[in-house]
Amino acid sequence: MKLRFAAVVSAAVMFINVFSLNVSAEKTEGTFALAEAETGTIILESGADTVLPCGSLTKLMTALLAVEAVEDGKASLDGEMTASAQANSLKGAEIWLVEGEKMSLYDLLKGAIPGNANDAACTIAENLGGTEEKFTEMMNKRAAELGMKGTSFVDSTGLGDSVSAAGDMARLSCELLRHETVKPIFSIYLDYVRDGETQIVNTNRLVRTYEGCTGLKYSFSEESGYCAAVSAERDGKAFVAALLGYPDKDKLFAKARELLDYGFSAYSCVTPDAPEDFPDYIRVKDGVSDKVRAAYDKNIRIVVPNAKIRQLEGYAAYPEYVYAPVKAGDKLGELFYYLDGNLVYRGEIRAKSNVKAKSQGFSLSRLLKYLFEF
Repeated sequence: MKLRFAAVVSAAVMFINVFSLNVSAEKTEGTFALAEAETGTIILESGADTVLPCGSLTKLMTALLAVEAVEDGKASLDGEMTASAQANSLKGAEIWLVEGEKMSLYDLLKGAIPGNANDAACTIAENLGGTEEKFTEMMNKRAAELGMKGTSFVDSTGLGDSVSAAGDMARLSCELLRHETVKPIFSIYLDYVRDGETQIVNTNRLVRTYEGCTGLKYSFSEESGYCAAVSAERDGKAFVAALLGYPDKDKLFAKARELLDYGFSAYSCVTPDAPEDFPDYIRVKDGVSDKVRAAYDKNIRIVVPNAKIRQLEGYAAYPEYVYAPVKAGDKLGELFYYLDGNLVYRGEIRAKSNVKAKSQGFSLSRLLKYLFEF
């Protein structure tokens, strides 16, 4: 079979960061990654794969496993969890849980993320994993599934020697933001648990000072320095800035602002039109129909510099014909979108309907029909 294809295709993967930027990543004393939140595409980075202590940003994975447990029906945001002696013994930030105390998962998440409470994170871990050690195994398994190659968690809180990379934390943050049920928790600035007895104050200052900030987390420890994962939404756009290893809080938040500002001003996430050479139908041989309608994912989202949106080029690759039977959803070909000659998206062309193979009875009936028409 001959392949009809309007461009030479090189092997590539979906959503590669291939844009030629006029703005180079400025050398800083920390590392960072700026990602478009919907697709997770990294659009600007410096040392994004550098493995560093990640401090209490560890709790973002604790929160992700908690919300996934809720969505899988294994837990409830309103359901109460019981604090242990181990949780009560943890130092650092806390909401002063005592052994045997019960608190809803929703309030524990408020304590763990905006409040940074170690006892709250440990309580979530022990109740979902049985022990914190087993929960930590779950955390590392999920990190591997997300492609967080530079990440290794040693606990649910960040008190231990957990490590990660800015690119990994950006990826984790984008995944967490897809869960609308807990998203409002991340942007809390001031709230309470225990019916107003215990105050929660978010140390992520951008929650109240940066337009459209949707939160996530700030962290500091002597080992990790100042770290943050900050997200914001404006006018249908959303970006995440993950930063690790900064020596100064002011520099950290200034860089986060700069990165988010750059994302909003320079990039958009677009749904491209079908390529001009996209086929309405593809021929079918030996089928009850001689063609099948072609379809593709019309919800494709591609991150493109604003100045280059019109330069996005799409191409379709598909055979001259396929053989029956064809089932709806069968792969018929591929789509490729390029920017500046670089592949930025690769998708599939699929059959929209079924086409059965001809049977001998079908062929005979067609012959008889043809003879009687004359």
